[in-house]
Amino acid sequence: MTFGESITTCMAKYATFSGRASRSEFWWFYLFLLGFSWIASLVDSYVYENDIGLFNAISQLVFLLPQIAVGARRYHDINKSGWWQLLGLTIILLPLTIYWYAKKSDSGRNRYDTDEELSESDEDAVTEVPAPTGLVSDHLTTLEKLHEMKEKGIITEQEFLVKKEELLRQTGV
Repeated sequence: MTFGESITTCMAKYATFSGRASRSEFWWFYLFLLGFSWIASLVDSYVYENDIGLFNAISQLVFLLPQIAVGARRYHDINKSGWWQLLGLTIILLPLTIYWYAKKSDSGRNRYDTDEELSESDEDAVTEVPAPTGLVSDHLTTLEKLHEMKEKGIITEQEFLVKKEELLRQTGV
């Protein structure tokens, strides 16, 4: 996900706490928030010479909900509840929250996937292999689909080998 896509996605999902957010979506949006906050502080220092910080305070309030929402979706992507973000409020456990934000996404589906995400992306597609009809061409097609799913990262190498073995047993090869 690019910088612009991240901002667009996070603002479109302004208060959406369900679903998942990739690492790139979360970190690009976080970078945007840092930059926007810095610019708001510069504007405040230029407009208000006594450091009132009104523009920065308003921008922080405007972006608070999407920041919490993308954080919750990021936690969902590693199969954790969004409530774990509260650990970041403690100074001692802040490194743990940063580690979880930076952690690689869980592959495949997890309990936080939504039906909307399944229809939007091949990566979250259901990995059930269609039942073969007994024809060799059907088995070959199924094997090709399994291989494609493995190449896209939808299923792991181990899942591919298990399903391939099942398919070969069914064909009698």
